Amino acid sequence: MFGDVIVPLDGSTESMRALGPAGAIAHYLDSTVRVVAIDTCGEGRPFEERVTAQLRELGDVARDLTVMTGEADIASALLDMNMASPGSLLCMASHGAGPDDRVGGVAARLLTTTVLPMVLIGPSFSPSRFRCHGPLIAAVRADAHSQTILPVVEAFGIVFDFDVELVNVGDDGVSIDEIAGAAAAAIGSPVAAVHLDGDDPAAALVRRAADTRAALVAMATHGAGDDRDDLLGSTTLAVVRTAPCPVLAMRPANFAAG
Repeated sequence: MFGDVIVPLDGSTESMRALGPAGAIAHYLDSTVRVVAIDTCGEGRPFEERVTAQLRELGDVARDLTVMTGEADIASALLDMNMASPGSLLCMASHGAGPDDRVGGVAARLLTTTVLPMVLIGPSFSPSRFRCHGPLIAAVRADAHSQTILPVVEAFGIVFDFDVELVNVGDDGVSIDEIAGAAAAAIGSPVAAVHLDGDDPAAALVRRAADTRAALVAMATHGAGDDRDDLLGSTTLAVVRTAPCPVLAMRPANFAAG
């Protein structure tokens, strides 16, 4: 169901934050972490040596390193690698919204052009918080777009040792108990249904993740337009920026640019 884990790095300590979750997932799956290192400054061999040293964080997890120049089409390269390794999972840092956030920009582009689920690591992520078990909080609303994340959540619940919890913020009429029942039947284990009050879905989800010590937050992104915040979706971007755990995000098929 899941294969290798693909991680882009740009040599920065921020981008390295993806290595911990990527390594944990690959270790659980007994798969390989495939690293695409982006040499944005044209350092050459010193850059490759620095990234190779960074990969020691993976311990005994199998790894493969590809180094690319900053002028390369990184997003396309990641997609090609994903197609060459069916079932692979993209795991990357998205550590800001500035023009120099190359890796985060790649994440935004991929979320607008593909329907691949991606594990995004934000600046508030605490490395000690991620593991392949414990609570997985999935955001669900009444609209069909938000519910496109459910098959991915169910797959994670089946393959990993996550305790899935479906969360709805506010009162939009969603039959969350019914949806949780269907998800539980698919996973083969209980799925909790939680209603949260509030007008700020991102803040409510982040608080829930902190209170439950969630390992992962999952959500579909609904962004549109050319602005970075619009591309990622304002709620998704706010959760990625402030959540203490990684965010499993996916763009619904009918929203992807193709």
